[in-house]
Amino acid sequence: MKKLLLIGCGEAHAQVVREMAAKPAANADVTLVSPSCSVLQSARVPGLVAGHFSAADCRADLSSLVGPAGVRHVADRIVGLDLETRIAVTSGGATREFDFASIDIGATSLDPDIPGLGTFALLAQPADVFLQGWERVRELALEGALARLTVVGGGPDAVELLLAMHFNLQRSLTPGAFAAFGFSIVTAGERLLEALPEPLGRAAEAACQARGISLLRGAAVVEVERDAVRLSNGARLASDITVWAAGTRGARWLATSGLACDAHGLPRVDAHLRSLSHKRILVAGRSASAEAREGSASGLRDGPVLSASLRQALAGEPPVAVAPTVPHIEFVTLGGQRALAARGAVPLKASAWMLWRYKNWLDRRARRRLPRAG
Repeated sequence: MKKLLLIGCGEAHAQVVREMAAKPAANADVTLVSPSCSVLQSARVPGLVAGHFSAADCRADLSSLVGPAGVRHVADRIVGLDLETRIAVTSGGATREFDFASIDIGATSLDPDIPGLGTFALLAQPADVFLQGWERVRELALEGALARLTVVGGGPDAVELLLAMHFNLQRSLTPGAFAAFGFSIVTAGERLLEALPEPLGRAAEAACQARGISLLRGAAVVEVERDAVRLSNGARLASDITVWAAGTRGARWLATSGLACDAHGLPRVDAHLRSLSHKRILVAGRSASAEAREGSASGLRDGPVLSASLRQALAGEPPVAVAPTVPHIEFVTLGGQRALAARGAVPLKASAWMLWRYKNWLDRRARRRLPRAG
């Protein structure tokens, strides 16, 4: 009997549990260690922030699947791995032995090298923590206690969250209060969405400018203060709330465990999602490095590969070659029911409204495969 430890309850693990519920893994003792069985659909977070969806529209609850899947759920959190003895340590001090472990815990936006970041900024990741903070930000804005919001970062997370918050507050505040509210986005890059085709970056910048959002390019934030951010060019930008969406990093215990990680502390994996240094450890979604991967890391896309790799590992079989796929479509939502999209280096030329509807259809189709939360 092989012991499989599922660490975290992300979208990739949700698909693993769903497939095991349909066909339990033979001769396997499977344990899921996660504070809850709730799964957040990350692609819908900007729409939730904007107000297009309810929280229940963006969550799945695996409680009804773990039993049929033959999975034991332990409400705890893994905080360390001993890769030599194959033992995981939980925050409660318990230990869990495993033959194989799969990690799907998401990532964090916390950069320990930025003074004040952990104290004064609202991190975009983990998304659950951001959503709790966003609710408080919105309350303070409605009370008139905030007037300036800054997002740091130039990637899709930063652009989507900024425009979603702008969209929500425009509909929540009085016209006068909203007119006095200032929005800024700061990126160290030369343009927004540098990892995507240039036309998407130009379109995102145009969307920000059309909404009166201040755009500062080519300036890194070197310190976050209670009411401002300090930039690498020496400037100080006033900011009542600073949302940090400049990249992602792995949980500290991943790197200290001895797993091969990239410069951001995210485990490096092969095409089968196996750690490059420890083949018995698999890592999926935002928990894994995006090096040598097609597009951005995605638990939803990793689910089928992870499920197949785990079954092969438990059966003692070599991994099956991963079939090449066409480039995935990368979407960037624009606050309202509009979106940009590209497939690889090619921007999609459909209208922004049609792209949003197509993305929403894809998200709803993925959501229907899992039980509804609440």
